[in-house]
Amino acid sequence: MEILIEKKVCIVGSGFCGYTGYQKLSHLKNDLLIVEGGDINDPLKPEDQKFYNFSHNKYSGTLETKNNISYIESDIDLSFRDRQFTVGGSSGKWAGFIKPLEFSTYLNEYTDDGSSSWNGFDLKKYDEESLKILNSPILDFNPLKVADSLNIKLPELPEGLYYSVYSWAKSPLRLKDFWKNKATNKPNMLSSEKQLLYGFKLVDAEINKGKIIYLKFISKDNSILVKADAFILATGGIENARFADILNRKSNILEYESKKVGNFQEHPHIYTIGSFANSKKEIPEILKNQVPYYSKGKLVGSVKFNIVAWDGIGTPKVSFDLQSRKYTNGIIYSLINYLKSKIRGDNFITMRCEQTPNNNSKLDFIKNQINWNITDSDFKLYSEYLRRFVSYLNYSEMGKDFKLIQKDSVNGFAFPQRTKGGAHHMGTVPYFNNGSIIDKNCKHKIFSNIYIVGCSVFPNSGFENPTHAAISTTLAAVDDLIYQ
Repeated sequence: MEILIEKKVCIVGSGFCGYTGYQKLSHLKNDLLIVEGGDINDPLKPEDQKFYNFSHNKYSGTLETKNNISYIESDIDLSFRDRQFTVGGSSGKWAGFIKPLEFSTYLNEYTDDGSSSWNGFDLKKYDEESLKILNSPILDFNPLKVADSLNIKLPELPEGLYYSVYSWAKSPLRLKDFWKNKATNKPNMLSSEKQLLYGFKLVDAEINKGKIIYLKFISKDNSILVKADAFILATGGIENARFADILNRKSNILEYESKKVGNFQEHPHIYTIGSFANSKKEIPEILKNQVPYYSKGKLVGSVKFNIVAWDGIGTPKVSFDLQSRKYTNGIIYSLINYLKSKIRGDNFITMRCEQTPNNNSKLDFIKNQINWNITDSDFKLYSEYLRRFVSYLNYSEMGKDFKLIQKDSVNGFAFPQRTKGGAHHMGTVPYFNNGSIIDKNCKHKIFSNIYIVGCSVFPNSGFENPTHAAISTTLAAVDDLIYQ
């Protein structure tokens, strides 16, 4: 049975971006509908997500040197581990990292095809509002100001390294409980109190004269057509791109832009690339662990500093995360940890990296496959950044005896045996310099009543967790929708 539903605004997706859109448009009440493809309960296995089944390439990249080609395994799983269809999106699995995109990230550009630039698509005016939505304990991420507020003095860094701040809320934003009383899987039960319809997957659209007339959704039992004045697509990087690809096939969008839909960027996470021993000077606690953050005498969350390496415009960034070996009470455990520290050191280094956009890193919706491709030059630059960071630790006498853990170096380059993704599916429906797919308000340039929001629109990504900036894209879309 096919059911027709008419509303003023339809939001597709109930994750962070869908939630943000709902909060800004909640005054519409009966005229607002949120549709979610996932179930009210979390999926327990990949087979529970029949619409979200991707295979992937075995290797994400190579490191080519004069005498060797070393292959780097792709430890990524789009189908289950990295994203899950459920009411509330991925908020239940979110690690809680809060960080606005740095101003230099908006300035960065890559010249492989001239399109990977923000070109004034600046979301910073939404920074404070997005931080409040995420319950961030701080609103100013200037490292010097945060250090002053904690009464600490940060060690000076050499050129090519700088400090960056992350925050975590005392109560991270988890959305499932927010939606439960507002959700139903029965179209005839929708009301001003139940505005979220779950279990309905977006599959098609009817278009006419540059507008979407209605969207078609299916469930295991029936299908619905949703007619609305405006639609906000907030289904995450993969599903946003899947539907944008459907729209492309229904339109005369230029072949070049059509090929760019489904481009894929990730944050390569290289866990425990190396270790080092403690030296003469103690590493500041705030470089190793989250520290409590108080406001007006009340605990409001925590913050942490990382050291970042960057070679300037046109190059990717890397954030270095330090973890110290945990020593457990008890003679036997203390002895084991002591022996391990002699072999592998007292501290571990994890690298959270930016991926240079490239046309070979691509989703294929016909085969449901991904080729996550990281350029050879990126891995070489990550290695140079690591060398720079370790040299700083040695020079500052905070570390010594660095050892690679994952694999030995090849002709002087350190590289990982495998790299994980950060579950950040970015750049899949990217903003172009000429605004040919979406404009700076995230509105589709051909279909004027649909907005595509989230990190799928990023032209490049920086190293930061994208949740904050994804929410900001929704605020830009809602502003345009309200004030157009």
